[in-house]
Amino acid sequence: MARSPCVLVVCFQPLRAASLVALLRDWADAGRMTLSPARPAAAREALDEAGGCALAILDIGSASLGDVVAAGWLQGVLQAADAAPVAVIADTEQPEEILAAVRAGARGFIPTSTAPEIALRAFSFIIGGGSFFPPGALLERFRPRAMRAGPDRAVPQDRRLPRNVLSEQ
Repeated sequence: MARSPCVLVVCFQPLRAASLVALLRDWADAGRMTLSPARPAAAREALDEAGGCALAILDIGSASLGDVVAAGWLQGVLQAADAAPVAVIADTEQPEEILAAVRAGARGFIPTSTAPEIALRAFSFIIGGGSFFPPGALLERFRPRAMRAGPDRAVPQDRRLPRNVLSEQ
């Protein structure tokens, strides 16, 4: 009998991992997948034990992918997951973090501020071949620097058009 594909749930904090597994339980059951929680250092062993992987989820919490340790966790999960997609869960929506995940090879980035039902849909979409990244955070990365702090922030003097361009023909 064939084994069900697994969803690898990698988290270095046991309480967070248990909460994430509890959130995923009904969703995984409906998709006929098993959940395989693991600490970052044991991701490869968990996958070897589970068989095929449908999705690997790495919860980095408040760590930064700019940090060598968290970046190493992501690289380890990407390698362990082989061809399966990887999604990162993090406590931030900073564009730099999202872009670091994209550049490393993650197919999803789900901030912990995301509604659970949206996160579950995102995981399904990623398993189906799609990618999910918070559009607002990515758009923020490409907004002109003068507008990043908010719409009521003044545009620096050097970015303003000269008066004569606006008033003269």
